[in-house]
Amino acid sequence: MTPRYILIAALVLLGLAASTWWFLAGRSLEIRISEAELLQAIESRFPLSQTHYLVLQLDLERPRLALREADDRIALGIDARLNLRLGREREPLGARIDLETGLRYVAGEGQFFLDQPVVTALDVGGVPADWSDRAREVLSAAAAAALTRAPVFRLTSADHRQAAAKMVLREVRVEGKELVVRLGL
Repeated sequence: MTPRYILIAALVLLGLAASTWWFLAGRSLEIRISEAELLQAIESRFPLSQTHYLVLQLDLERPRLALREADDRIALGIDARLNLRLGREREPLGARIDLETGLRYVAGEGQFFLDQPVVTALDVGGVPADWSDRAREVLSAAAAAALTRAPVFRLTSADHRQAAAKMVLREVRVEGKELVVRLGL
């Protein structure tokens, strides 16, 4: 092959790449995930039981969810039961954890995860004073781990539009009772 043919082939490939990018650059995919769908994905992880420090039994259950349109965040609440095994049996203590979280998109897998949960309220009544800081620490960490470890939504490979849009997360916003996610280049 002569250098002339190589140059022509390179220009043709460059032109095809540029035209493909130009065609896809303006395209985006909008996905609407209802509050009920998100709650169902989160509920599938509960109830969750863990033991910490060999004496603290923690049970997380009954998640609640609300989409907040004002700041495009996801508000969550989780009920918890704590049982401190300190030599004598005692009734489990009730707790309530309220958090807010964002959404993270992993493009290679087409999966959405809850991201960076922030505890906004934590009510633990009846915990002995010397254990209250540890109980709060364990509750916060356990709730964050339970919410962020598995995806809450997956793009399906069967839908070619969704498969083509496994690119970049452009926007996440809340409209009414739906989470609106926009993907594209």
